[in-house]
Amino acid sequence: IKLCQQIWSRGNLPIVVGGSAFYIKALFYNQHNISNTTSHVSDLEKSTESTLNLWQKLCQIDKQRAVAIDPHDRYRIIRALAMFQATGKKPSSFKQFFDPIAPFHFIICERERDELYDRINKRVLQMIRAGWIDEVKKMHMTKWDYFLQKKKMIGYDDLLKYLSAQEKNLNEVIEKIQKRTRNYAKRQITFLKKLEQQVSNADKDVSIDRLNLTLCDVGLYIKQLKVRLLKRFG
Repeated sequence: IKLCQQIWSRGNLPIVVGGSAFYIKALFYNQHNISNTTSHVSDLEKSTESTLNLWQKLCQIDKQRAVAIDPHDRYRIIRALAMFQATGKKPSSFKQFFDPIAPFHFIICERERDELYDRINKRVLQMIRAGWIDEVKKMHMTKWDYFLQKKKMIGYDDLLKYLSAQEKNLNEVIEKIQKRTRNYAKRQITFLKKLEQQVSNADKDVSIDRLNLTLCDVGLYIKQLKVRLLKRFG
């Protein structure tokens, strides 16, 4: 957001490319400044209680938030509990709403579903061949090991289990990573559909396009988009 403000101050138009839903939310949804959670998070991370027990505690405090979190997702469960301990309010009460920081034009780049899934499967294989296992091996049994498991980054925890012999069949591990990545893509698609609906209903100077990279003439789209944006933003 600060970078966007600096770009505006120079009379230029920020163009934000890529980013996960986390970064999109920072630009297009209200942000809650919740302080004093760090110590609570730290204490909960030291807890020897099982993840399921912590999830059940959250369920008693705030069932709405609990059911939205996987009972095995210790990272998010701890942060929800820490939020409650710091504020005394249910984590679900801090729900975000659509509140973009400025007028914008959003472009959703997509592909036909079969092509998208095929590219995901091939991408995982390319990453394995390019040395992904060796990369994870260098972090195995170091301080990064815990970090990777805590952050639940797709594939890393699966490869850590493979390296520690908890998972023995590499092909099955690869298939699991491919499936998790496809599921992540599904969640992204769902999130973007929700954003698209909110843009359509917004009483603000916002707009959104879908660009199908499988079917569209991308070069022609860019030419047409330049004309539209010049008219709109000058």
